[in-house]
Amino acid sequence: MSPLFQLLWGDPDRAGSVAAALDDGAWRAVNRQAAQHRLRPLLHDRATMGGWAMPEWLAHDWAVSHRRSAMRALRQRVELVRIAQAFAPHGLGAVVLKGGAFVWRDGHDPALRPLRDLDLLIPEGQAAQAAAILTSLGYVAGAEAHDEHAKHLPPMTARNVTVELHLHLLDTHDPAAAAREAAFIARFRDRTGPCPIAPGLDIPAGSDTLLHLIVHAVLDHQFNNGPLLIADMAGLIEAGRIDWSTFWAEAEALNCVRACQLALTMGEAAAGLPVDWQHHRRSEERR
Repeated sequence: MSPLFQLLWGDPDRAGSVAAALDDGAWRAVNRQAAQHRLRPLLHDRATMGGWAMPEWLAHDWAVSHRRSAMRALRQRVELVRIAQAFAPHGLGAVVLKGGAFVWRDGHDPALRPLRDLDLLIPEGQAAQAAAILTSLGYVAGAEAHDEHAKHLPPMTARNVTVELHLHLLDTHDPAAAAREAAFIARFRDRTGPCPIAPGLDIPAGSDTLLHLIVHAVLDHQFNNGPLLIADMAGLIEAGRIDWSTFWAEAEALNCVRACQLALTMGEAAAGLPVDWQHHRRSEERR
């Protein structure tokens, strides 16, 4: 198993032994991988708690990365509140997606899960209005043209925070998949609750966020977004907010059971995630 995985999700005593055995070249390789996948703040946290033996330059770099991530999370939180206040008078039904749906709750440290941007699901009929409100707040869209088949409008940025207004949750490639996604979004919205840090916005149920993150990582991006998925799954599952019956029922409705099995098996093997398979483990299916 990769040293990066052992350091992040192995037994704490074993992680300390792995750290002590790494030479400078190995640490540099771990650092390159961690930087690529936004894992340096999390490694800083693990190293601090574990008292790892490691190069001083790297400990300093990871501490700086953690502080920068904390400041970025604070800016994003401020912007989320600003957006919620601007949307409220217009009754815009925005739902905070992906990492933004859980990093500010259940005792999570937002600095440990850096967000590239804030993802908001907007009803399709309100997208133009939502974009206009963001423009009034100083947000500027990038130069890229809008693809009518894309899940979200072109990203908009202000004050070093980027927002993506989503019209869809999943990539769909045929009418049947589009119909399944539309039905899922309706059920998804019925299960949302209030955002704890930005009144007026909503967040999905934990099981829906878990399913969305898995489908996004496995099917939409073929794991190109890296091992941060394991940290996300761990944070969601360990918070105890997963309704596994709903999770598997929705996975079946969306024809994505195999993707969920792949991601959760990986999480179980790498991080010991306590998965409630409910007879969806591959070995159980073959019986």
